Amino acid sequence: MAAVQVATLGTIVLSLVIAAVVLLVILYISFKSKQQKDDSSENLKPELEEKQPINGERKDKTKHPKGKKGNLQLKPHPRQFAILKGHTGDVFDLEFSLNGKYMASASLGCLMGDYVHFGFMLIFSGVHVHNFDRTVRLWSVKDFKEKEHKYVRANVDFDHATKVNFSPDTSEDTSQQQPVRFRIVKCEIIHKLSEVLSIIDTRQMNNSYASLSPCGKFVASAGFTPDVKLWVVEFTKTDEFKQVSRAMELKGHSAGVFHFSFSADSTRMATVSKDGTWKIWDIDVEFTKKQDPHLLITGIYDASFGVYNNMLISMSPDAYVTAVAMGRSIGIFNTENGNLEELLEEVHGDDITAIAWHPSSRYLATAGGADRQIRVWHNAAGIRIQIDDLEGRMYRAKNENVKERLEQQILEARSVSGKVRGILQQGHCGGFSWFAVMAELELKNDIPEAKKSLISTKIGTHNGTFHCDEALACFILKQLPEYRHADIVRTRNPEQLAKCDVVVDVGGVYDPEKHRYDHHQRSFTDCMNTLCSSKPWVTKLSSAGLVYLHFGHRLISQVLKSKENDAVTDKIYDKIYENFIQEIDAIDNGISQCDDEPRYCITTNLSSRVSHLNPTWNDTNPNPELQFQKAVNLVGEELLKRICYYRDAWLPARSLVEAAIMKRKEVDPSGEIIELQGGGCPWKEHLFELEKDLNIDVPIKFAIYTDQNNNWRVQCVSVRPDSFVNRLSLLEEWHGIRDEQLSSVSGIKGCIFVHASGFIGGNETREGALEMARRTLLHRDSFANGKCNSDPELMLVENKEK
Repeated sequence: MAAVQVATLGTIVLSLVIAAVVLLVILYISFKSKQQKDDSSENLKPELEEKQPINGERKDKTKHPKGKKGNLQLKPHPRQFAILKGHTGDVFDLEFSLNGKYMASASLGCLMGDYVHFGFMLIFSGVHVHNFDRTVRLWSVKDFKEKEHKYVRANVDFDHATKVNFSPDTSEDTSQQQPVRFRIVKCEIIHKLSEVLSIIDTRQMNNSYASLSPCGKFVASAGFTPDVKLWVVEFTKTDEFKQVSRAMELKGHSAGVFHFSFSADSTRMATVSKDGTWKIWDIDVEFTKKQDPHLLITGIYDASFGVYNNMLISMSPDAYVTAVAMGRSIGIFNTENGNLEELLEEVHGDDITAIAWHPSSRYLATAGGADRQIRVWHNAAGIRIQIDDLEGRMYRAKNENVKERLEQQILEARSVSGKVRGILQQGHCGGFSWFAVMAELELKNDIPEAKKSLISTKIGTHNGTFHCDEALACFILKQLPEYRHADIVRTRNPEQLAKCDVVVDVGGVYDPEKHRYDHHQRSFTDCMNTLCSSKPWVTKLSSAGLVYLHFGHRLISQVLKSKENDAVTDKIYDKIYENFIQEIDAIDNGISQCDDEPRYCITTNLSSRVSHLNPTWNDTNPNPELQFQKAVNLVGEELLKRICYYRDAWLPARSLVEAAIMKRKEVDPSGEIIELQGGGCPWKEHLFELEKDLNIDVPIKFAIYTDQNNNWRVQCVSVRPDSFVNRLSLLEEWHGIRDEQLSSVSGIKGCIFVHASGFIGGNETREGALEMARRTLLHRDSFANGKCNSDPELMLVENKEK
């Protein structure tokens, strides 16, 4: 009987469980159907929503991914024009409409949205994530000036958008509240009918970025390799797909490319790489005839900032500035000379995920990923550069109508600049109508066309075989506002040279007042010392030296953002001439480095590398103008890197060396050993100068410092900065041995090595490195140091000590 009751009870429980499960399934299906209906309705009839105050927003409790720190309470920035809030997930993409009236933004997801470009599109597929708001939002640009920002919201069914684009024929119809539709597809290159046209194997191991050009003609891809590859998508006259074929490659970076972008007219590209540089390219070439893209400018971003794992780059539509997103910061660079014009530091709570320029180039929008905010910035640097450019063009213009037009544009640009400064001083936008000013000026697209139509400045130099000096002279001149957009004319025709605004390395005339800088005439024998008595160098000047003499301080001050006549500018000016320009002057004038016959040839210096760019005698398709432009870019990149090195590494080391000299007797009573706190900083040149400036009686023999492995180095001081002879070398019996053998021979624990020439050694500890220097000082005599005493300067040092 008991068994029957138990069985009955079990049957009842099982029936209840089955009924509960069925009920839950019915409720779930009903709920999902209602949700899909609501989503569909919301998608087809997007409602206009107003942004609620921060205190009224629903706080999202989901934690950000590891390594990201979302921050909704960002501090106001003086360059900020607007901050847009509303997304509840990570913001991944931005784009302005071509008419400049709208901006679209996409929030957390994994597939590109509708990426239509003249009949075909590029789509990426992705993976699912759990925290997202699955929306694309359309913002009205005219509302940016208001404190509250309205938007149109559209849901993305089944997935989440990470890319958003307006169709190329954006028109006024956008404002008529048509249903906002988003197609989600999954393929590489597709036709408007979703037919797969082609799948490209980029052969780049990992693809970091890919994009279509605005004109719809090119597909480009960047990845592990240090180049960007472009393919051309070909159609027949009847708009039938034909093929995808290789077009060209952007070669010049030395490490993988993070990101690239096209200019609005698809004739230029900007790239940013792990190698610490960004570049602007001219891709308006005849690639079907194997013509390579032209490198226009190379800029440096890691001279002032670290190298980031994710970077973005975008050139302003008017081409005056290029924005580079570096982590949470933005660098605004001068597109013509590569100089950093403005740095917006730590302006987002997470790494920047998207940047977009307004078609007018007046402001830049950025998305901060997990901080869920979009910030819009005034392009004050671009306006400033525009004014400089217009003033230079007006100064050179010979046509009165052109001058009047330029003068009017300058007045209008200054008006905008003044009103922006007023906004920035107020710290907010107030009631100022930025867009009314833009409409009044009508500068949206005039400037690029004006650049092409205005009379161009000309820099003249000789044709034929080119050399390093005229390439460098041309580069320096093109960094100056008055020659920034100058054309380089290579000719020996006197009539053509006479029409040039400035002439270098040809013409047989040196006359600064007439802007003529040649050094080949028999009467020319000048050097830095004869033309500027305060400078000590007596090497005959080349065209590079002459141009640097007259314009070098301006160049340095532009790069350093300093005054032309301050001490830092002059210090780096001297270092650049002594260690960069003077070599080029000497080589071009055939001046040997020493009187004796050289023991070996040097064919890898900058002058040799420029020489190697000349077309060879048997080149079947020579392009000397293109090769000369490559030479200008090469020497310019080297010069800018050297200036930045002196600014960022060499000059800061001076204070460290001076501090080490002042504390030298705390390190060792002899005062002949210094300890450097900056590791392997560039200390030698500073040491020689400071010994003279500080009247050091006993010359310093050794420097100890830590290396990259946290071991210690002991390095000998040479008799001159450029000499291989030491004031005192480490003990000869230590030369060329290492580790336990060296510790056994020296009797000093922790020895790592001593170089075969005895100029440097290593130890695991500070005490060990210091003891290696002290032991050498104790054995100081002519036999212990071999050939060191054969150097006349060393004998003078020793006599002074005695």
